[in-house]
Amino acid sequence: GPGDLDARLANGKLVVAPMDLSVSEGTLHLAPTVSLDQTPMVVTMPPGIVAERIRISPQMCTSWLKYLAPMIADATAAEGNFSVGLTQAVIPVDSPTAGNVEGVLDIHNAQIGPGPLSQQLLALATQIKAIADGNLLGATAAPPKRWLELPPQRIGFRMAENRVYHEGLQMVVDDVVIRTSGSVGTDQTMSMIAEVPIRDEWVAKSQYLAPLRGETIRVPIHGTLTSPKLD
Repeated sequence: GPGDLDARLANGKLVVAPMDLSVSEGTLHLAPTVSLDQTPMVVTMPPGIVAERIRISPQMCTSWLKYLAPMIADATAAEGNFSVGLTQAVIPVDSPTAGNVEGVLDIHNAQIGPGPLSQQLLALATQIKAIADGNLLGATAAPPKRWLELPPQRIGFRMAENRVYHEGLQMVVDDVVIRTSGSVGTDQTMSMIAEVPIRDEWVAKSQYLAPLRGETIRVPIHGTLTSPKLD
C-alpha cells in the first residue's frame, strides 16, 4: 500500500523517520538508520513492534518465515496472522544474514497446511497417539494431510552467524502437543529438538506408557528444511 518516506542524511547517517506501511492486511512499523560512514554499511532498527497483525501466506512460509518457525516451512496452505517485535537489529547491508537480530514472534492464530517437516511431525504425533490409544505397534498408515493448529503463543528468536534460533514453537494435533527448539541455517540446515509431553490420560489408558508418566519424549531433527530427518 501507499506510504510516505521521510529521510535525512547527515554526518554519514541516513535516518528514516518512523513510517507505517500497509502489508498483507497488517502494518509494518519501520524506522531504520543506515550508517554509511563505516565498512560494511549497517542498518539498525530501534526496539519495538515492526510487523503487526500480518496475514500469513504460503509465500511467507517458503521464504523468510520458515527460518523463524521451521515447522511451517513450504506449507501448502496457510491462514492466520502474526506480529513481530524486535529488541535489537544490526544488519550489514552487504550480508544481511550475518547480522545480529533478536526479537519475539507473536502467533495470534494460525492453521498451516502440511509441508516437509510438518508432515514428519504429524507422523510422530499419529504414532504416539496410536500407542496412547492401545496400539502397541503405533500407527502404520501415513498421517492424513490435515492442517496444523498453532495456538496463540510467543516465540523468542535470534539471528547470529547465519543461523536463526527459536525456542518453544508449539503445534497441536488432536491432544498431542509438539514443541520445537533449535536453529535453522541460512543454508536451510537444521539442528533442532522436537518435544512431546506425555499426558496423564494417555498413561491411564496405556500400560506401555506408564514408565513415561510426567516425562517428555525428545526427538532430534537434522537434515534440511526440504529434507528433514527425525531421529
